Amino acid sequence: SPDRNRACPMHYDPVTITADGVWKGSRISWKHTFSNACTMAATLNGNAAYSF
Repeated sequence: SPDRNRACPMHYDPVTITADGVWKGSRISWKHTFSNACTMAATLNGNAAYSF
């Protein structure tokens, strides 16, 4: 769940992340653009796969 206690700046420096793969035999594709890296980290709550 998102980290609701994290304060992020209100500047626009977009970060787009994607995930592609196979889940239970079906191909999946996911793409999302966040307003900045802080917003991405807060939303994904530090998910190691997208930590950079």
